Amino acid sequence: MKFLMAIVIISQSFLASANSITQIVDYGNDGTPVTAVPDEGYHFTEWSDHRTDNPRTDLNVNENISVTAYFEINRYNILFLTDGTEGSSISGETSQIINYNQNSSPVTVISPEGYHFKNWTLSNIEFSTSETISLINIKQDYTLVANFEINTYTLNYFSGENGHLEGETEQRVQFNNDATTITAISNKGYLFDRWSDNIFSNIRQDKNIKNDIFVMAYFKYDGTKVKNWNKYY
Repeated sequence: MKFLMAIVIISQSFLASANSITQIVDYGNDGTPVTAVPDEGYHFTEWSDHRTDNPRTDLNVNENISVTAYFEINRYNILFLTDGTEGSSISGETSQIINYNQNSSPVTVISPEGYHFKNWTLSNIEFSTSETISLINIKQDYTLVANFEINTYTLNYFSGENGHLEGETEQRVQFNNDATTITAISNKGYLFDRWSDNIFSNIRQDKNIKNDIFVMAYFKYDGTKVKNWNKYY
C-alpha cells in the first residue's frame, strides 16, 4: 500500500503577498528542493520549523509537512562622521538604522572657527556639498564623511599719494597665521600719517589673521617750506 504525504510550503513576508507550493510525495521518499525567494528589499530568515537551509529538501518523508518561509525587511546602517578636524561636529543623529527604501533623518555639519565645510564624501568620492543632508530611498549601507578646509584670507595693502609701500602688498594667509611685514615710506616733504584702519605705525605686521584686510597708507605734508628758486632767476 502506498501512502501519499503532502508537503505544503508557504512563503510569507511582511507586506508581501503570500504564495504556496504543494508536493505529493510517496511515504519514505524525498521531496524536491524548494527555495524561499525574498521580494526586493527583504531577506529570508528561517522556516517555521526553525530550519534555515534555503533551498530546503525534505528527506524520507513519513508525515504531512506544512511549513512557512519567513522574511524580514532589509535594514541598513547609516553613519555620518567628520574628517577629524578639531572642533568640528554634526548636529543630528549620526548613527541610524533605516529600513529598505526609507529615508534617514537629516543631519547638519557645524564648522569650527576658522574652517568652512567642503563636502560629504562616500568612499573618498564627493557625495554632496550641502551642509544639511538626508538620504532618501535607502537601499545600502552608507558611511558619509564631512570634510572641512581651513579658511584662507586675502590681505591687500595700498599706498595713498605721496608715498609707497615696501613688502608683499597682496598676501593670502590661513586662519590664525601671521602676515609678512609691510612698511609705508613717505616721499620727501611728507610724513606717514596712518593706515585707513587707524593703525599709526608705518611698519605693520598683521598677526593671528581671522578675516580679510584691505587697508591704505595715508601720508601728510611735513610742514617744511619749499623755496621757489625760480624767483631768483
